[in-house]
Amino acid sequence: MATARELAYAVKRIAERIRQGDVIERVRPIVHRAVQHEAPVRTGRLRREVYARREGRNRIVVGSAAPYTKYVVRGRGPVVARPGKVLRFTIGGTVLFRKRVGPAKANNFIDRGGRRALWEIERELGRVGVELLGEVAR
Repeated sequence: MATARELAYAVKRIAERIRQGDVIERVRPIVHRAVQHEAPVRTGRLRREVYARREGRNRIVVGSAAPYTKYVVRGRGPVVARPGKVLRFTIGGTVLFRKRVGPAKANNFIDRGGRRALWEIERELGRVGVELLGEVAR
């Protein structure tokens, strides 16, 4: 049976490891994979440029370096061509010309990826807890 002093020491060691960022470094690739999996693919650039980087001690920043990421995540309003001009785009191999196009629906793949990663993060944190308690018990 552990004494109060041993338990206090164990808690202190666990908090130390968390502060050192060991846990963040184990969680970061899980989040990266989940967000990458949720990213829509047309050319593959958005998915290829997904990143999950550590910022500070206990923070992971997730996004994509593709310049059009914000339009995919937030959507966009309608687009109207300038006077005397038209919009040209291709859908399914067919070239279309229009004076205006409607809004594009948002696709927040970053939030979906984060939610998708939660259960795996919980499992990983359980493993980290067991490892840390095993280290402290030695």
